[in-house]
Amino acid sequence: MDAADVDLHELRWTDLLTKCLRAMELGRPQRDPSARFEPLFLAGQALTAMGRPKEAEPHATAAFELARTLNNGELLTRASYSAEKLHHYLGDWDSATNRVEQGLSAVPSNQQLIALRALLAYETGRFDEGRVFIERLFDVVRGPKLPGSLSDVSVAVILPHLSRITENEEWLDIAEKAATSVIGSPHATLLYKVSARTGLGFIAASRKDARLAEEQYAHLAPHRKMVFPFTLVERVLGLIATAMGDSERAVAHFLEAEEFLAGAGYGPELAWTYHDHVQSIYELNAGASVGEVERLAGEGLSITRALGMGPLAKRLESLQALLAPGPSHRSAFPGGLTEREVEILRLLAEGRTNRQIGRQLVISVNTVQRHVSNILAKTDSANRTESVRYAIRNGLV
Repeated sequence: MDAADVDLHELRWTDLLTKCLRAMELGRPQRDPSARFEPLFLAGQALTAMGRPKEAEPHATAAFELARTLNNGELLTRASYSAEKLHHYLGDWDSATNRVEQGLSAVPSNQQLIALRALLAYETGRFDEGRVFIERLFDVVRGPKLPGSLSDVSVAVILPHLSRITENEEWLDIAEKAATSVIGSPHATLLYKVSARTGLGFIAASRKDARLAEEQYAHLAPHRKMVFPFTLVERVLGLIATAMGDSERAVAHFLEAEEFLAGAGYGPELAWTYHDHVQSIYELNAGASVGEVERLAGEGLSITRALGMGPLAKRLESLQALLAPGPSHRSAFPGGLTEREVEILRLLAEGRTNRQIGRQLVISVNTVQRHVSNILAKTDSANRTESVRYAIRNGLV
């Protein structure tokens, strides 16, 4: 299966699938069960990346069960990773968690599985649990490694996602350093480099860095219909186009992503795409109809509530309020305050410092300061004390 492994790392999914199916057909008479693992595992990977989960599931499950039967820790971690991704894309959190836990029981230091476990916790609002696994991931990647190693790939990909969920911008610097290491490494394959560039795409979107966005766009565009760890490249291109200020391209990418993800049944990623589409409309003042905004936000909220994605549901609700028609309805709170700003304002009323607020909400001090500045401007307050008085007058505390 060496040729198939090359196809995997060169992102040739169709060629990879063809080789795997052929190998499975030829390998049926073999008595050695370990010889059957690789084509099952790789076929599951290819079909998942191509958005064909119903076909991927039997291969991923068979590879997982075979690895358990063989009691092979290395094979079990690989099979767990593949099976978790599939269940994660489908929003089956219990099955995804089960697969990760079984893989980690075999190899507790596997950074890919630790990263996936952290994402599972944060995606469903279990932040304390997520922090435990993030610290565990950092402990692993601090150890000796080659530049551009798999550890760097995991950090480059996972931290930008978690930064968006938690608003912890300090993680972006760590992710950018890891991604740069991967891209510059002679040991990194195309799979690893494109994965790292999806992380840089998220970073560019978070920072609204047009230069970084343009650079990633050129590299990611050829792979737009591929699902990499945690995300569809088409969605990342929509975020990048937004950072570039190109509303026409952003809308085109988000619409393509929504069609692909709805067809595949990848609910969590589809919900994030609806969110990003609505946010792009807001940031670029794209002029979408009220009905279209309500449809996108409503579809996203329907998915997040059904799947228990609390943090994303809150973000969608805030965006929905911001984009509601009429000046008196642009926010559910007085002065145009967002839900997050009211949350911070209430903590200010309790006498919390920026650092204390950051620790409680799992966001950076810089992010807290930016929110406080917005609060002072929206409440026409000269300082924090005046903003608290505003909150009391308006029944916010």
